[in-house]
Amino acid sequence: MRRAFGTLAALTWFVPALSFAQPVPPLLADLTVFGATPSERAVRPSASVGLTYSVQNLGPGPSNPANLCLHFSRGGGVGIGQTPWSTVGGVPPGGSFQVADGFTAPVEPGLYVGRIDIDCTAAVFETDETNNSTTFEIVVLGGELRLVTMALPDGFVNRPYVAQLQADGGAPPFRFSTRLLPPGLSFDTNGLLSGEPSEAGVFPVDVTVVDQRGSMVSERLSLTVHTDDGPVITSDLLPPGTVGKEYCEPSRVFLEASGGSPPFRWNAPSDSLPPGLSVAEDGSICGVPSAPGTISFGVQVTDSAGRSDRRIVRVQILLDPLRLDPPKLPAGKVGEPYVAQLHARGGKEPYRFERDGNLPLGVQLRSDGGFFGTPEVAGTFTLSLVVTDALGNADKAMATIVIAAAGAAGGKILETAEPAGCGCSSAGEGPSWPAALLFGLVVFGRWRRRSGP
Repeated sequence: MRRAFGTLAALTWFVPALSFAQPVPPLLADLTVFGATPSERAVRPSASVGLTYSVQNLGPGPSNPANLCLHFSRGGGVGIGQTPWSTVGGVPPGGSFQVADGFTAPVEPGLYVGRIDIDCTAAVFETDETNNSTTFEIVVLGGELRLVTMALPDGFVNRPYVAQLQADGGAPPFRFSTRLLPPGLSFDTNGLLSGEPSEAGVFPVDVTVVDQRGSMVSERLSLTVHTDDGPVITSDLLPPGTVGKEYCEPSRVFLEASGGSPPFRWNAPSDSLPPGLSVAEDGSICGVPSAPGTISFGVQVTDSAGRSDRRIVRVQILLDPLRLDPPKLPAGKVGEPYVAQLHARGGKEPYRFERDGNLPLGVQLRSDGGFFGTPEVAGTFTLSLVVTDALGNADKAMATIVIAAAGAAGGKILETAEPAGCGCSSAGEGPSWPAALLFGLVVFGRWRRRSGP
């Protein structure tokens, strides 16, 4: 028993000792790639390009042959290229060698980042797989350098604005610059226009783009900044027209609006317009009215930002135009009362008469067209007479008043008729007896005042 127990104890001590024996792990490689240099940095699309780079084994064990992958990316886009691309043989611990290889450049012009990945198929067990890549840059040349962005989007006052300018051709990357920016906006070298416009209007923006070879292109763009408010139609009562007379004469009549962002585009339902009239896109109203009356019709304006306004406007179409009858003004004499009356027709009463030019001293013109007073000086006086009706229509004519000196022989009452600037005068046969009697009374009165009591 004791002997058996001793043997069992010895065996129990030996078995645990055997369980602590572990196999020795193999020594692993640690591949890294670095120093990638293309034979040309600027190349044509699809060109064959040489590439040199170095491969080193930083691990304690030898490496098996490893695949390499080559990717290209542009502007943060998805990688493009060849996978797998090449293979390197085994590398001893601490060993390194330089590789001379080549690739085909991408087809599209631009600045590309090339990335070489060693052991891209994970065929080699490594101690560190975070150092298996290196990068380099190439420029794929395009045609002639040009600015792609030829129109800037519209902006609005006090609203955020962003526009990215683009160029192609030449040798990317590009460097942008500009001047004459709208107030509140800024521009960076990457072609980003941003900010909040503070003023409305149409602003020129001069843009210059330069590529890596120094080629330069400049363009003048235009940026329209709109107000926050849309357009408002300000037209209400339009100038009157006349049946059978061109409404666009003597000057064109335009609908008007304020605010918004010009240019404006106008339209009106044709079935609501006065017969014979039409509204053009620029807001002008033309045609020949064919029926009288005061007519209301709807119009709409739309600004360049697509905002619109509607309103009812009115126009009065008259049957007869306003006319100032050819003035026939009698001649007068110093010291004798002068009386005459102007007449008009058509339009809308009441009429208001005015004159441009000097009246004889002592003579006045009332707004109803009546002349009154006593001339104090002799001479010939030429006037421009104007009549205006209740709607603001006007007509004018030229006239002449002849005042003879007091006591002139053969004092006669003269009449003038000068419609539309053309005048003539005709003499009467002589003064009537009431006029002679009135003249005698005036002279006798003045003599009494001089002689006194």
